[in-house]
Order: sequence, then C-alpha cells, then structure tokens
Amino acid sequence: MYSLFVSVMLGLFVIQGCSDQVEERIPQDTPVRIQIGYATLGSSDLGTEFSGTIESALRSEIATKVTGTVEKRPVAIGDRIKKGALLVKMRDADVLSRHQQAEATRAEARAQYTNAEKDRNRFKILFEQNSATLREWEAVNLRYETSKANLNRTEERVKEVEDILSYTSIKAPYDGVIASVHVQPGDLASPGQPLVTLEDENHFKLVFTVPETTTLSLHVGDTVSVRIPAIDMDKRTLAIVSQISRSGNGGSRQFLIEATLPAAVISGKVRSGMHASIFIPDSKEQRVFVPKTALVERGQLRGIFTVRNGQEAMLRWVRIGRMNETHIEILSGLREGESFVLNSNEIAYDGQKIQAVTS
Repeated sequence: MYSLFVSVMLGLFVIQGCSDQVEERIPQDTPVRIQIGYATLGSSDLGTEFSGTIESALRSEIATKVTGTVEKRPVAIGDRIKKGALLVKMRDADVLSRHQQAEATRAEARAQYTNAEKDRNRFKILFEQNSATLREWEAVNLRYETSKANLNRTEERVKEVEDILSYTSIKAPYDGVIASVHVQPGDLASPGQPLVTLEDENHFKLVFTVPETTTLSLHVGDTVSVRIPAIDMDKRTLAIVSQISRSGNGGSRQFLIEATLPAAVISGKVRSGMHASIFIPDSKEQRVFVPKTALVERGQLRGIFTVRNGQEAMLRWVRIGRMNETHIEILSGLREGESFVLNSNEIAYDGQKIQAVTS
C-alpha cells in the first residue's frame, strides 16, 4: 500500500516538472507595442570641427601721404561714421601757404595766356590780310604757345598741392565703424603710417585654416556649417566658401579658407574678431543612419531588430561605421526603406511578436 502511494506521488511530480519546462519554452504571445522607424538616406553629420575668426569683409587702414603733426582726431574706437566724415585733421599751414602761392602763380599764368591768345587772334587776321609779316606772326604765335604751356604747368602744380592738402583732412571712404585708432593729437604722422582702421559692419567673412587633406575636398561655392558661440551656443548656420588659398603654410601644412556669412545671420550681433566653429562633414555621400537606441550588441557583433510582416522583431547583424552622440552609420545589413525597432531594449528575444507603431 505504501509503495503504491509513493509511485503515485512520484508520477505527479514528474508531470508537474514537465509542465513547468514547457511553459518556460513557450514565448509570450501577446504582441508588444513598439515604435518603429524606416531606414532613409541622409547626409552624414560626421566630420571635423575647425576654429575660425570673423572678420569684416571690408577693412581699411587709413593713412596719409604727407608728413605732419596730428591736430585733432574727432573719432574713437567703436564710433559709427558716415562716408565723408572727418577722421583725422593734420596741421596744414605750410600746405595752405603753398596752395596760395600756386594759385597766385596760376592766376598770373592765366592772365598771360589770355593776353597772348588775344594777340594771336588779332595777328592771325592781320597776317591773313598781309598786314603783318611772317616774323611778327611767328613771334606772336610762339608767345601764345609758351603762355599756354606755362598755364598747364601751373594748373598741374595747383592740383598737386590740392592733393596734398586733401591728405591733411582724412575723411571716411565709406560708412563703417572705427575698429582701432593709431594716433593721438600732437603725434607726428608719416606717409603710409596707419592713422585709424575703418571696418564695414554690414558684411563679414569667416577666416579659418584646414589641413591639406580637407582642402582637396572643398571648393569655392561649397557650404559649411557655422556656429558662433557668442551669439548662440547651439544654433548653426551656413556660410559659403568664397576663397581657398592655393599655397599653404610649409610648417603646419595648413591652408587658409574664407567663407561669406549671409546677411540674415549678421543682424547687428556679429562683430569682427568673434570666434566661430566651422563643421565640415567627412563626405557628402548619402548614407543610412539609425538612432543609437536601435543598436543591439552581442560581444563583437552588432545588430538591428528589423520588422517582419509588421508583426515580428527579427534580429539582423549589421556592419556599422562612425557614430556621433545620437546616430550610427550603417554600412551594410540595412537597406533604404526597411523598417526597424527604434529602441532595442524593448525587445525581449528574437522573433518576439510586436504591434508596430510608426514614430
């Protein structure tokens, strides 16, 4: 009787154990709601950042052609001035005296020329009427030509002095802002010495250097992504490459690049000398990128849960390229248009039933 009881109990335990093992092998049939995405081609946002400096597109170091003492400088750094505004006034007493002398000489020469011209016109009639000799006509005509040449010389002299005089009153050649000043009243200025620096504050360019390998991938007219931290730490805008140096620095192997900032970006906030961050992508080729959250890692293997028939999550191994903070480049294993699970952590096992929800 005892042995029969033991046999029955053992049979129940075996049946119960088999039942538990079967339940562990049976996957959960209730579909899990999962957000899915579709593989699309896009431009790579992987690349290299370079540091650059914003400069005015038009910058002039205003100088003088004469040696003299600075009498006054009515402008200061940061002043906005209009075209024709006085920037520097130099003492011009000597030049004014020379100008007066040149004008007096010109007036005398003009009077001589006027008299000679009248004599020439009169003697021309007399000579044609045979009332004057050839020698008299030649003498009058010579005085006329001499007085005419002398008047031209005095005219040129007056122009020269007036040109010198114009460089004693230095005026702005265009609307702009004073970027720097180099002289004070009482200083002695020399020809070619900068007096003030004027900049156009409505047009700016971006100047930066890149290594030789990057230079080969850039062309005039290309766009680069630019961020100006002083204005907005996160916002990026596009600048157009306007110049590429054909000669690099022999020591650093760096090449100078210039890019033009669009007027909409400037809007009164951009200033010459500001730092800028320039981003240049590694390639313009269209590639497949997926969010990092979609990646599955199994040791050295990496995969993506693709969606089969919109109902099952199927693990597929892929080959990845470079990555940034949010996305991964898929080199092979996932084609454009294929659907995949956006967050791989929501999938418990390969082949899990899902209810796909498009993101």
